[in-house]
Amino acid sequence: FTRVLELKEDDAPAAFYIGLISIARRDWATAASAFQRATVYAPDAVSPLHNLSYSLAKLGQADKARRVCEEILARTERREPVVLTWSGALAIQSRDAKLANAELAAARALWGDAPPPAVWYHHSALAAALEGDLQRAERILREAIDAHPHGAALYNNLAVVLSRRGRYGEARAVAEQGIAANATLPQLHANLGDILLHTGMHAEAQAAYRRGRQTALR
Repeated sequence: FTRVLELKEDDAPAAFYIGLISIARRDWATAASAFQRATVYAPDAVSPLHNLSYSLAKLGQADKARRVCEEILARTERREPVVLTWSGALAIQSRDAKLANAELAAARALWGDAPPPAVWYHHSALAAALEGDLQRAERILREAIDAHPHGAALYNNLAVVLSRRGRYGEARAVAEQGIAANATLPQLHANLGDILLHTGMHAEAQAAYRRGRQTALR
């Protein structure tokens, strides 16, 4: 695709796919540059804007990412729940809990009776926690696990919320359930270690930390 761009600079699909490859490589600067080029030569396409906003956010350029997201919302006739969820995520990055909750609530309404994707629950719980409402965050995450029982990050987040509420026994049980469902998330092992350490179970905590390091290296 790079060779195609050398031959034909205005090839939007080639720029788009270079962006996708760069995201897979976590080369956020190259990804943002490629998606920016794609938006220039395919001004009516929305997908490059989605990915440009994501890449900018990964670069820590939250304000630019939000402006791109606002452009997406402005140019689409129908409000898409995925875009609203991303808008809510960007608001969380800016620590704007009010906007985040508004965008996420609007997204939830558009999904109707269908359960939202795991990412919506993740950001909704973060927005609740950002407001200091750990009870609501817990409720959201319990609903999330019912809808997505193999989502390791959801168990991890619920374990963290329960720990912050001082309910270490429940937090440990949730972390262990998450590991049983999906043991591939290093942070879940690390948080289990933190919970065990807090309750004085030092040997068990060190074992959990060790499993977390081993999982991260796989």
